[in-house]
Amino acid sequence: MKALFRLFAILVVIIFIIGSFLIIYYLLFLLPENLFEVLNLSGEQLEIVKKTIFPATLMIIVELALAFIIIGFLIGSNRKNMSADIVYVEKLIEKEQEIEQKNIVQEKKYDEAQILNIKKNIESQKGKVAKIETALLELCTYLEAGAGAFFVRKDIDNQRFIEFVAGYAFQIPDSQVLRYEFGEGIVGQVAKSGKELNLANVPSNYLQVFSGLGKANPNHLLVLPIKNEQNEVKSVIEIASFIPFTENDISFAKKITETLNFF
Repeated sequence: MKALFRLFAILVVIIFIIGSFLIIYYLLFLLPENLFEVLNLSGEQLEIVKKTIFPATLMIIVELALAFIIIGFLIGSNRKNMSADIVYVEKLIEKEQEIEQKNIVQEKKYDEAQILNIKKNIESQKGKVAKIETALLELCTYLEAGAGAFFVRKDIDNQRFIEFVAGYAFQIPDSQVLRYEFGEGIVGQVAKSGKELNLANVPSNYLQVFSGLGKANPNHLLVLPIKNEQNEVKSVIEIASFIPFTENDISFAKKITETLNFF
């Protein structure tokens, strides 16, 4: 739209310039000759007519010159503003790129010895819930995550459910049961499909992390299914974070959850 408007403006200026020269040419040359022929003027009378027309022509020329100056000034001012806008946009882009660079999550590296020590720590715990809580603690610590939850499959009346059994920075009252049918919600979808989910821009009302300093809403979510030897989903682990999960993070989490396939 702007390009079309500019083209129209240029065309109008060109027509204005051509028209100005035609008016000047007509007043100085064609009009006296026409008067000479129509009124049958003598040479002296023709010179008088030219002298009479000349001041008016001169005034028109001055007015046209002023118009050209104004047009030139407006074009120059417009270019200056456009240049300023371009500089501003370039600076804005540079600023956004700088912010992006600062927000880029550095790929963490996890060596096999580190993973082995974590697995040993989990396996050394007595009881399934203690193992799960230790795994969640290790995962959330290494991934710098804000919260975690572990869900186990429950079959009730020939229906498959996934039920909350333990959490990190996320708890529910003992009298309540948090349960999803397979295919229901994010956890239920992962339980049904058997495929991991790495979500960004999680809705603010999905999960809140509570601490002594208050509460906050993580906006990145990693949900992993845990399967048995028959490739059936027996449990689901959910990790919430304020920073994105990298490929190394996901690989690390999968290796740790290998120790939790005892359901």
